[in-house]
Amino acid sequence: MYSDRRVIRKTRLLALILLFHICTINTVYSSSLLSLSYRQHVDKESESPSTRNASYRKKLQLQCQCVTKGDGLVQFIPGRRVNAKGRQDDVNFISLVAVTHSFGSRMRLRSQKYNEFLCFSQKGKLVLRRNGDNKRCVFKERITKDNFIELQSVVKPNWFVGFNKKGRALKGSHYKNTRRRNCFRFAKRETKDLPKARATFGPKFTIKNTMIERFRFSYALKISGSGT
Repeated sequence: MYSDRRVIRKTRLLALILLFHICTINTVYSSSLLSLSYRQHVDKESESPSTRNASYRKKLQLQCQCVTKGDGLVQFIPGRRVNAKGRQDDVNFISLVAVTHSFGSRMRLRSQKYNEFLCFSQKGKLVLRRNGDNKRCVFKERITKDNFIELQSVVKPNWFVGFNKKGRALKGSHYKNTRRRNCFRFAKRETKDLPKARATFGPKFTIKNTMIERFRFSYALKISGSGT
C-alpha cells in the first residue's frame, strides 16, 4: 500500500517535470520564430521605406556651413529648385519636414508648405519631386565629430547633399573633394526652438500663385543685390 503511493508520487513528479520541459521548449521555439519574423520585418522595412508608414515627422531648418552670403538656409522653391540662399524671413521656403522611418536613421526631406521632396536625379543633381517614394529621395543622417549632420544617399553611398559658397546645389559625387567637405555639412535647427516669424506668402498652392511667388522672390533678390 505504502509502496503504491510512492510510485504514484514519483509518476506525478515525472509528469510535472516532463510538462515543464515541454512548455520551456515551446516557449523558446515560439520566441525564436517571433524574433526571426521581426528581424525579417525590420530588414524589409529598412530596405524600402515608404512615406505612408513613416512614424515620425519633425519640423526643422538646415543651415549649410559653406555659404558665405545670407543666412545659408536650405530652401525648397516650387518648380524643382533647391539652394542654400534662404534667409530667416523666407518662412515658406526654408521650413522643412524630416520624415523619419520607424527603423534606422533613414529619412526624407520635404517642404512643409508645398509638399515637395528632396531627391537625387540619375546624374547626381539635387531636384524636387512631388512623389517621395523613390529610393533616390531617401537619405541617411550622419553626425560628424563637430556635431554637424551629413545627408548621405541610400542608393549611392558616395553621394551627399551639398551646396557651394554661393548657395548653389552641388552634385552628390563632389563629396570626395576633401577641400569642400564643409559644403556638405549642415546645422540642424528645430523650428520649435526658433522665434516665430511672419509668413512671406500665404495663398494656397496653385500654378498661378507659384508663378507669382517665384516672381516676387526673384524681384526681392534683385533689390537686395542692388542695395548691397
